[in-house]
Amino acid sequence: MTSAAMHRFLLWAGRVPRFVAIGERDPQRQIRVTLHGPGGPIDVTRNHVVAGLRPLTVAFTLPPPAAAAIRGERLLRLRLSTESDPTRPLAELGLRHEQSLEADGATLQLLAVTEHRDFCMPAGAATIFALHHARSQWRRRRPEAFQMEPRDLKALQALYICPRPVVLVSVQHGHASNLFPMDLIGPTDSPYFLLALRNASPAVRLMAASRRMALADVPLECSAVAYRLGEHHNKEHIDWNALPFETRPSPAHHLPVFRDALRVRDVEVRQLHVVGSHTLFVTEVVHEARWNDGLQMFHVSGPYYRYVVLRGGTPPRPPNPVGSA
Repeated sequence: MTSAAMHRFLLWAGRVPRFVAIGERDPQRQIRVTLHGPGGPIDVTRNHVVAGLRPLTVAFTLPPPAAAAIRGERLLRLRLSTESDPTRPLAELGLRHEQSLEADGATLQLLAVTEHRDFCMPAGAATIFALHHARSQWRRRRPEAFQMEPRDLKALQALYICPRPVVLVSVQHGHASNLFPMDLIGPTDSPYFLLALRNASPAVRLMAASRRMALADVPLECSAVAYRLGEHHNKEHIDWNALPFETRPSPAHHLPVFRDALRVRDVEVRQLHVVGSHTLFVTEVVHEARWNDGLQMFHVSGPYYRYVVLRGGTPPRPPNPVGSA
Protein backbone atom coordinates (compact mmCIF):
# COMPACT_ATOMS: atom_id res chain seq x y z
CA MET A 1 0.00 0.00 0.00
CA THR A 2 1.38 3.42 -0.98
CA SER A 3 1.74 6.18 1.60
CA ALA A 4 -1.07 8.13 -0.09
CA ALA A 5 -3.36 5.09 0.04
CA MET A 6 -2.46 4.48 3.69
CA HIS A 7 -3.20 8.12 4.48
CA ARG A 8 -6.65 7.87 2.93
CA PHE A 9 -7.32 4.58 4.72
CA LEU A 10 -6.42 6.08 8.10
CA LEU A 11 -8.60 9.10 7.36
CA TRP A 12 -11.50 6.85 6.38
CA ALA A 13 -11.07 4.87 9.62
CA GLY A 14 -11.09 8.03 11.75
CA ARG A 15 -7.36 8.14 12.56
CA VAL A 16 -6.88 11.87 12.21
CA PRO A 17 -5.50 14.54 14.59
CA ARG A 18 -7.97 16.61 16.58
CA PHE A 19 -6.73 19.73 14.80
CA VAL A 20 -4.86 20.05 11.51
CA ALA A 21 -2.75 22.85 10.02
CA ILE A 22 -3.83 23.94 6.54
CA GLY A 23 -3.16 26.91 4.27
CA GLU A 24 -5.80 29.61 3.73
CA ARG A 25 -6.14 33.31 3.05
CA ASP A 26 -7.61 35.60 5.66
CA PRO A 27 -10.54 36.02 5.76
CA GLN A 28 -11.37 32.40 4.97
CA ARG A 29 -14.24 31.85 2.54
CA GLN A 30 -14.92 28.12 2.93
CA ILE A 31 -17.29 28.14 5.89
CA ARG A 32 -20.33 30.22 6.81
CA VAL A 33 -21.28 30.66 10.48
CA THR A 34 -24.79 31.85 11.40
CA LEU A 35 -26.40 32.60 14.74
CA HIS A 36 -30.04 31.44 14.95
CA GLY A 37 -32.46 32.82 17.50
CA PRO A 38 -35.17 35.46 17.85
CA GLY A 39 -35.41 37.56 14.71
CA GLY A 40 -33.88 35.03 12.32
CA PRO A 41 -30.31 34.05 11.40
CA ILE A 42 -27.40 36.51 11.62
CA ASP A 43 -24.20 35.94 9.64
CA VAL A 44 -21.38 35.90 12.21
CA THR A 45 -18.70 34.28 10.04
CA ARG A 46 -16.29 37.13 10.78
CA ASN A 47 -17.89 38.14 14.04
CA HIS A 48 -17.36 35.31 16.52
CA VAL A 49 -14.31 34.48 18.64
CA VAL A 50 -13.62 31.67 21.09
CA ALA A 51 -13.28 33.65 24.33
CA GLY A 52 -12.67 30.85 26.84
CA LEU A 53 -12.25 27.08 26.91
CA ARG A 54 -13.42 26.13 30.41
CA PRO A 55 -16.31 26.65 30.12
CA LEU A 56 -16.35 26.90 26.33
CA THR A 57 -17.50 30.45 25.55
CA VAL A 58 -17.94 32.38 22.30
CA ALA A 59 -17.95 36.18 21.96
CA PHE A 60 -19.93 38.25 19.43
CA THR A 61 -20.93 41.84 18.85
CA LEU A 62 -24.55 42.19 17.74
CA PRO A 63 -26.85 45.05 16.68
CA PRO A 64 -28.82 46.44 19.67
CA PRO A 65 -32.16 44.79 18.72
CA ALA A 66 -30.54 41.36 18.32
CA ALA A 67 -28.48 41.80 21.49
CA ALA A 68 -31.59 42.66 23.50
CA ALA A 69 -33.50 39.71 22.05
CA ILE A 70 -30.93 37.04 22.99
CA ARG A 71 -30.61 37.98 26.67
CA GLY A 72 -32.16 35.18 28.65
CA GLU A 73 -32.87 33.22 25.46
CA ARG A 74 -32.17 29.48 25.77
CA LEU A 75 -32.87 28.43 22.19
CA LEU A 76 -29.87 30.01 20.48
CA ARG A 77 -27.97 27.94 17.96
CA LEU A 78 -24.75 28.44 16.03
CA ARG A 79 -24.71 26.72 12.64
CA LEU A 80 -21.62 26.00 10.53
CA SER A 81 -22.03 25.16 6.86
CA THR A 82 -20.09 25.47 3.62
CA GLU A 83 -20.42 28.67 1.62
CA SER A 84 -21.38 26.55 -1.38
CA ASP A 85 -24.26 24.81 0.44
CA PRO A 86 -25.37 26.95 3.42
CA THR A 87 -28.60 24.94 3.88
CA ARG A 88 -26.70 21.77 4.84
CA PRO A 89 -25.16 22.11 8.32
CA LEU A 90 -21.79 20.58 9.11
CA ALA A 91 -22.32 21.23 12.83
CA GLU A 92 -24.72 22.96 15.21
CA LEU A 93 -24.04 24.23 18.71
CA GLY A 94 -26.51 25.22 21.39
CA LEU A 95 -25.71 28.49 23.16
CA ARG A 96 -26.80 30.24 26.35
CA HIS A 97 -26.32 33.97 26.90
CA GLU A 98 -24.00 34.52 29.86
CA GLN A 99 -22.86 38.12 29.95
CA SER A 100 -22.75 41.46 28.13
CA LEU A 101 -19.55 43.52 28.21
CA GLU A 102 -19.80 47.22 27.41
CA ALA A 103 -17.03 48.72 25.32
CA ASP A 104 -16.88 52.19 23.84
CA GLY A 105 -19.15 52.01 20.80
CA ALA A 106 -19.96 48.30 21.06
CA THR A 107 -21.32 45.62 23.37
CA LEU A 108 -19.69 42.20 23.47
CA GLN A 109 -22.02 39.27 24.04
CA LEU A 110 -20.59 36.18 25.75
CA LEU A 111 -22.44 32.93 25.09
CA ALA A 112 -21.64 29.56 26.66
CA VAL A 113 -21.81 26.40 24.55
CA THR A 114 -24.38 24.02 26.05
CA GLU A 115 -24.48 21.23 23.46
CA HIS A 116 -23.31 20.37 19.98
CA ARG A 117 -23.84 18.10 17.01
CA ASP A 118 -21.04 17.45 14.51
CA PHE A 119 -22.12 15.92 11.20
CA CYS A 120 -18.67 15.66 9.60
CA MET A 121 -17.86 12.09 10.64
CA PRO A 122 -20.07 8.96 10.58
CA ALA A 123 -20.61 7.00 13.79
CA GLY A 124 -18.06 4.24 13.13
CA ALA A 125 -15.19 6.58 12.29
CA ALA A 126 -16.21 8.91 15.14
CA THR A 127 -15.94 6.02 17.60
CA ILE A 128 -12.44 5.10 16.39
CA PHE A 129 -11.46 8.79 16.49
CA ALA A 130 -12.70 9.14 20.09
CA LEU A 131 -11.01 5.94 21.28
CA HIS A 132 -7.72 6.82 19.61
CA HIS A 133 -7.57 10.27 21.22
CA ALA A 134 -8.76 9.06 24.62
CA ARG A 135 -5.90 6.53 24.60
CA SER A 136 -3.38 9.16 23.46
CA GLN A 137 -4.54 11.60 26.12
CA TRP A 138 -4.31 8.94 28.84
CA ARG A 139 -0.74 8.09 27.80
CA ARG A 140 0.33 11.75 27.87
CA ARG A 141 -1.57 12.72 31.01
CA ARG A 142 0.08 15.14 33.42
CA PRO A 143 -1.60 16.46 36.57
CA GLU A 144 -0.55 20.04 35.81
CA ALA A 145 -1.69 20.02 32.17
CA PHE A 146 -4.69 22.09 31.11
CA GLN A 147 -7.72 19.89 30.48
CA MET A 148 -11.03 20.76 28.89
CA GLU A 149 -14.27 19.03 29.73
CA PRO A 150 -14.72 16.20 27.18
CA ARG A 151 -18.02 17.64 25.98
CA ASP A 152 -16.49 21.08 25.50
CA LEU A 153 -13.49 19.63 23.67
CA LYS A 154 -15.80 17.95 21.15
CA ALA A 155 -17.76 21.18 20.76
CA LEU A 156 -14.49 23.08 20.20
CA GLN A 157 -13.69 20.69 17.36
CA ALA A 158 -17.04 21.61 15.84
CA LEU A 159 -16.17 25.32 16.11
CA TYR A 160 -12.90 24.58 14.30
CA ILE A 161 -14.80 23.47 11.23
CA CYS A 162 -14.43 27.19 10.55
CA PRO A 163 -10.69 27.63 9.85
CA ARG A 164 -8.91 29.66 12.57
CA PRO A 165 -5.83 31.74 11.64
CA VAL A 166 -2.58 31.41 13.60
CA VAL A 167 -0.49 34.46 14.50
CA LEU A 168 2.72 35.07 16.43
CA VAL A 169 2.20 37.62 19.19
CA SER A 170 5.07 39.90 20.20
CA VAL A 171 4.90 41.79 23.50
CA GLN A 172 7.36 43.71 25.68
CA HIS A 173 7.15 45.56 28.98
CA GLY A 174 10.18 46.78 30.84
CA HIS A 175 12.84 44.06 30.70
CA ALA A 176 10.34 41.26 30.05
CA SER A 177 9.30 40.17 26.56
CA ASN A 178 7.82 37.22 24.74
CA LEU A 179 6.73 35.87 21.36
CA PHE A 180 4.26 33.01 21.07
CA PRO A 181 1.54 31.58 18.78
CA MET A 182 -2.19 32.16 19.25
CA ASP A 183 -5.33 31.07 17.40
CA LEU A 184 -8.06 32.09 19.86
CA ILE A 185 -8.30 35.40 18.03
CA GLY A 186 -10.54 37.22 15.62
CA PRO A 187 -12.38 40.35 14.50
CA THR A 188 -15.87 41.48 15.46
CA ASP A 189 -18.47 43.74 13.84
CA SER A 190 -17.00 46.63 15.80
CA PRO A 191 -13.64 48.40 16.09
CA TYR A 192 -12.43 45.60 18.36
CA PHE A 193 -10.19 42.61 17.67
CA LEU A 194 -10.28 39.90 20.36
CA LEU A 195 -7.58 37.61 21.74
CA ALA A 196 -8.08 34.97 24.44
CA LEU A 197 -5.19 33.50 26.41
CA ARG A 198 -5.17 31.02 29.27
CA ASN A 199 -5.01 32.73 32.68
CA ALA A 200 -2.08 30.59 33.79
CA SER A 201 0.16 31.82 30.97
CA PRO A 202 2.83 34.28 32.20
CA ALA A 203 2.18 36.23 28.99
CA VAL A 204 -1.19 37.36 30.36
CA ARG A 205 0.51 39.54 32.96
CA LEU A 206 2.91 40.88 30.36
CA MET A 207 0.11 41.74 27.91
CA ALA A 208 -1.96 43.36 30.65
CA ALA A 209 0.98 45.51 31.76
CA SER A 210 2.15 46.50 28.28
CA ARG A 211 -1.28 46.93 26.64
CA ARG A 212 0.47 46.87 23.26
CA MET A 213 1.14 43.87 21.04
CA ALA A 214 2.07 43.06 17.45
CA LEU A 215 0.39 40.17 15.61
CA ALA A 216 2.29 38.50 12.75
CA ASP A 217 0.45 36.20 10.33
CA VAL A 218 2.31 32.87 10.03
CA PRO A 219 3.06 31.60 6.49
CA LEU A 220 1.89 28.02 5.97
CA GLU A 221 5.42 26.80 5.27
CA CYS A 222 6.51 28.07 8.71
CA SER A 223 3.95 26.03 10.68
CA ALA A 224 6.65 23.93 12.36
CA VAL A 225 8.22 27.13 13.72
CA ALA A 226 4.88 28.22 15.20
CA TYR A 227 4.45 24.87 16.95
CA ARG A 228 7.99 25.06 18.32
CA LEU A 229 7.29 28.50 19.79
CA GLY A 230 4.31 27.10 21.69
CA GLU A 231 6.70 26.38 24.57
CA HIS A 232 7.04 30.14 25.09
CA HIS A 233 3.57 30.20 26.66
CA ASN A 234 5.18 28.88 29.86
CA LYS A 235 8.05 31.36 29.97
CA GLU A 236 8.36 34.71 31.71
CA HIS A 237 11.01 35.92 29.25
CA ILE A 238 12.63 34.58 26.08
CA ASP A 239 16.08 34.79 24.51
CA TRP A 240 15.47 36.65 21.25
CA ASN A 241 18.89 35.62 19.94
CA ALA A 242 17.81 31.98 20.14
CA LEU A 243 14.83 32.38 17.80
CA PRO A 244 15.02 30.23 14.64
CA PHE A 245 14.36 33.26 12.41
CA GLU A 246 15.21 36.93 11.99
CA THR A 247 12.98 39.73 13.27
CA ARG A 248 12.19 43.27 12.22
CA PRO A 249 10.30 46.06 14.04
CA SER A 250 6.53 46.30 13.72
CA PRO A 251 5.45 49.55 12.01
CA ALA A 252 3.69 51.30 14.92
CA HIS A 253 4.92 49.78 18.20
CA HIS A 254 8.40 48.82 16.94
CA LEU A 255 8.12 45.40 18.54
CA PRO A 256 10.31 42.62 17.10
CA VAL A 257 8.20 40.40 14.83
CA PHE A 258 8.79 37.49 12.45
CA ARG A 259 10.64 38.95 9.46
CA ASP A 260 8.81 36.75 6.93
CA ALA A 261 5.30 37.42 8.29
CA LEU A 262 2.56 37.80 5.71
CA ARG A 263 0.91 40.68 7.57
CA VAL A 264 1.62 42.57 10.79
CA ARG A 265 -1.00 44.30 12.92
CA ASP A 266 -0.09 46.55 15.84
CA VAL A 267 -2.87 46.45 18.44
CA GLU A 268 -3.62 48.23 21.71
CA VAL A 269 -5.58 46.78 24.61
CA ARG A 270 -8.77 48.68 25.42
CA GLN A 271 -10.20 46.26 28.00
CA LEU A 272 -9.53 42.85 29.46
CA HIS A 273 -11.93 40.42 31.13
CA VAL A 274 -11.58 37.02 32.79
CA VAL A 275 -13.78 34.48 31.00
CA GLY A 276 -13.47 31.27 33.01
CA SER A 277 -10.08 29.71 32.26
CA HIS A 278 -9.02 32.49 29.88
CA THR A 279 -8.42 36.23 29.80
CA LEU A 280 -10.15 38.02 26.94
CA PHE A 281 -8.21 40.98 25.55
CA VAL A 282 -10.37 43.54 23.77
CA THR A 283 -7.94 45.29 21.43
CA GLU A 284 -8.02 47.78 18.58
CA VAL A 285 -5.83 47.57 15.49
CA VAL A 286 -3.86 50.83 15.23
CA HIS A 287 -1.75 49.88 12.21
CA GLU A 288 -1.81 47.09 9.64
CA ALA A 289 0.81 46.30 6.99
CA ARG A 290 0.98 43.55 4.35
CA TRP A 291 4.58 42.38 4.04
CA ASN A 292 4.32 39.22 1.92
CA ASP A 293 1.82 37.27 -0.14
CA GLY A 294 0.99 33.61 0.36
CA LEU A 295 -1.11 31.15 2.29
CA GLN A 296 -1.43 31.64 6.05
CA MET A 297 -1.35 28.87 8.64
CA PHE A 298 -4.87 28.04 9.85
CA HIS A 299 -6.17 25.34 12.17
CA VAL A 300 -9.22 23.22 11.31
CA SER A 301 -10.77 20.27 13.08
CA GLY A 302 -9.49 16.83 12.13
CA PRO A 303 -13.01 15.51 11.41
CA TYR A 304 -13.67 18.40 9.01
CA TYR A 305 -10.29 17.88 7.31
CA ARG A 306 -11.24 14.23 6.85
CA TYR A 307 -14.63 15.27 5.46
CA VAL A 308 -13.00 17.52 2.84
CA VAL A 309 -10.27 15.10 1.73
CA LEU A 310 -12.58 12.08 1.40
CA ARG A 311 -14.78 14.19 -0.88
CA GLY A 312 -11.90 15.00 -3.19
CA GLY A 313 -10.68 18.21 -1.62
CA THR A 314 -6.98 18.97 -1.30
CA PRO A 315 -6.43 21.48 1.52
CA PRO A 316 -2.88 22.89 1.28
CA ARG A 317 -0.68 21.41 4.01
CA PRO A 318 2.67 22.60 5.38
CA PRO A 319 5.91 20.75 4.59
CA ASN A 320 6.27 17.80 6.98
CA PRO A 321 2.73 18.47 8.27
CA VAL A 322 2.14 18.47 11.99
CA GLY A 323 -1.24 17.88 13.59
CA SER A 324 -2.22 18.86 17.08
CA ALA A 325 -3.36 15.84 19.12
